[in-house]
Amino acid sequence: INNKLSQNVQTLAGILKENGYYTAGFGCNPRLTGDYGFDRGFDFYDDYSVSMILSSMSFGQESTFDINKKRTNDLVNDAVTRWLTNNTHKPFFLSVHYYDNHWDYLPPPPYDTLFNPDYTGDIDGTEIAREPLYSNRPSDEDVRHIIALYDGQVKQTDHDLGELLDFLKNQGRFQDSIVIITGDHGEQFYEHGHTSHHGIFEELIRVPLAISIPDINEPNVISSFASGVDIMPTILDYTGIAVPNRCKGQSLKPLMENQPAGKRDFVFVEYTGGAVPDCFAVRFERYKFICQEGSIFAYDLKSDPGEQKKIYYADFTDDMNQLFEKIRVLITK
Repeated sequence: INNKLSQNVQTLAGILKENGYYTAGFGCNPRLTGDYGFDRGFDFYDDYSVSMILSSMSFGQESTFDINKKRTNDLVNDAVTRWLTNNTHKPFFLSVHYYDNHWDYLPPPPYDTLFNPDYTGDIDGTEIAREPLYSNRPSDEDVRHIIALYDGQVKQTDHDLGELLDFLKNQGRFQDSIVIITGDHGEQFYEHGHTSHHGIFEELIRVPLAISIPDINEPNVISSFASGVDIMPTILDYTGIAVPNRCKGQSLKPLMENQPAGKRDFVFVEYTGGAVPDCFAVRFERYKFICQEGSIFAYDLKSDPGEQKKIYYADFTDDMNQLFEKIRVLITK
């Protein structure tokens, strides 16, 4: 998690910049700063103004400043809308990262009581991802409240995002833009022994993905596998830019245009964050195959959607072995 982005990585911002786009990025996640290489390819990368404003409010108390306990979405929106108001670059690529629905779970009113208004316990949303709460499950009532606070932050972020989209519409930019909304991970609430977002269980890897394309006005829900690595080729496909050979994803444009050729049977998933042992998985419709600590096992998501019963390699059924062989051949190639 502390590694810097490899110099060998070609970023979406860099490719778009090479093809005439002005590239700008905004956010305050301490893991996505220029120090880690995430400013690569951006003409302008604001990873500092939100933290500067918040830290200046804590003057003399810098040692206790923790951005995880601050509201930041509104400040991100302020920076983005100021840039949009003054921007004269066309075409442009804009990346916006919201951080408020990360732990700690401290939604502002009215979102703090929106989903559990009658709670009277001691959980206040702080230190949820640290011991002792990280791996010591509290009462059912407390867990429900933790989830309610998280849901409150998600609802708050949805509102903040809505304000930014309304701004784009009022400027007349939304209608001419490709807009993609997604998340980088889900969240755990003791389904597998702890909180936070470490691993490759379903509650962590199933994230929102919404795409708005000019001239496509009818809402549509597509039931098919998609991956975060598909975002780059999708954007490049719609902008007419060649997709690099090293790109691991595939464009979602065929799916969005109701072409069956775009459907895939599985997606790859991996976790290398360090909080739990590294793991690699292949997710099919029914089965998820996992390699972790030298062991190969799977979950049957039809009979065990909560992923509580490991099926080890020696116990694979015939259909599981056929799918696993398909993976082995593909990886070998």
